[in-house]
Amino acid sequence: MLLPPSGAPGFAGALLIACYEKAVDVVVPLRDAELLPIAAIRWKFAAAGVGVLAVSGSTASICFDRWKLFETCRHAGIGVPHTSLLESRGALDLAKGPCVIRARHTSGSSELVNFGHGSLLRSTEFDGARIVQEYVPGTEYSIDVLAYRDGHVASVVPRSNLQTSAGVSIASATVADTELENLGRAVAAALQLTSVASILVRRSTSGTPQVLGVTPRIPGGIPLSVAAGVNMPALALADLLCRCVPRVVGFREMAMVRFWDQHFVERRELHEAEVALAHCFGN
Repeated sequence: MLLPPSGAPGFAGALLIACYEKAVDVVVPLRDAELLPIAAIRWKFAAAGVGVLAVSGSTASICFDRWKLFETCRHAGIGVPHTSLLESRGALDLAKGPCVIRARHTSGSSELVNFGHGSLLRSTEFDGARIVQEYVPGTEYSIDVLAYRDGHVASVVPRSNLQTSAGVSIASATVADTELENLGRAVAAALQLTSVASILVRRSTSGTPQVLGVTPRIPGGIPLSVAAGVNMPALALADLLCRCVPRVVGFREMAMVRFWDQHFVERRELHEAEVALAHCFGN
């Protein structure tokens, strides 16, 4: 079927009509630009008998507004980098060390600019459309979260992003880390997540995990969580269709490497390969 572009004003309405005419049971937004308009009228889809595998419109609006996201997390006692809204030059007081300027509103964009010193920020605009944020240099993780419609979190799977290219993880591994799993549950509660989401986290210089962003849809790295034993898309779909689903789902440590295709190995095998390569190259 043909639909207007996801950025067009009539996109969600046209999709709703098409779903009704074609007797579609479930809609699964896979792009941020689709998620926002669909989530905004999710109740209309429900009234037409069409399920939407997505978070609520209010949750989506917080996730795509970095300033609101960091404020929500901060008020919930969740670790976030020191952040200021660039509305006046006073916000630059934060930028005494390494920092990052990011767009306030995002549709999944990873656009950012690093600065080593606050004096380099003098040329920026102070229109409230950007934030300045403490640079967090530590290990990066994506925490996949499966929350059911009633808000119950059935599974949290942290993934270490071992290597990325153009914002896409090409080598990653699931990690059993209680601190990261508890962080995932705390963010899910603060944002009232009711579907699959992924939380981007980095550790600070002190080792404390800091939330950098939330993708409120099925993430691109989900195949690793599935291979590790948690088929989040299938379980979320089953919950949406009112089928019986397990309340707790565990995972095992697995690794994934992308080379033309996705290759899954046991975490132990990846570690052994790293040790062998280090030995070969004398590192």
